[in-house]
Amino acid sequence: MKRLNLKVIGTNSTTKHLEGEVFESSDFIYSSQKRCVIELTKDNKTFSFDLKLVRFVNNNVIVEGFISDEDKNVGRISFKYLS
Repeated sequence: MKRLNLKVIGTNSTTKHLEGEVFESSDFIYSSQKRCVIELTKDNKTFSFDLKLVRFVNNNVIVEGFISDEDKNVGRISFKYLS
């Protein structure tokens, strides 16, 4: 299965420590008719990303939503699709 790379480009105070990091995930299919929670990995840690919005801006794909870590910290985050 193809791996996706997503770079953090926007955060709030809870997720500020993730600014500029690149996360990896497997392929996913987004449907606006049902909830889309994606498992992301970074440095052997697992995160859950609740996808809320997909935007296409200046030849870039931006995905936005909420992310939670293994300690149940939750915050807003925006990613830029890299590959």
